[in-house]
Amino acid sequence: MENLRQEVIKIQRKINDLMDDAEHATASMLRKEVQGLEDDLQVKKNALTIEARVKRIIHLLEGEAKEARIMNYEHLDMFREHFEELRSTLRKMA
Repeated sequence: MENLRQEVIKIQRKINDLMDDAEHATASMLRKEVQGLEDDLQVKKNALTIEARVKRIIHLLEGEAKEARIMNYEHLDMFREHFEELRSTLRKMA
């Protein structure tokens, strides 16, 4: 779990660096969900609970984040792919 947590921290930093509209409500929601994911990994919550949060993040990246244009589409897709990989890893752990 610690390796996954460190990976999420790196992704979290990249998200903050690449955010175009950091003041948008969707950007705040994304940051909050990613921080929640990092927190869930830190306290070693159940893999299924963590996977549910990852699903919410992916849904946010595919929908509201694209609509609000909080960052470049390519970056949104890159982050979605990262979270899809994380979700796959969590499924194997469950």
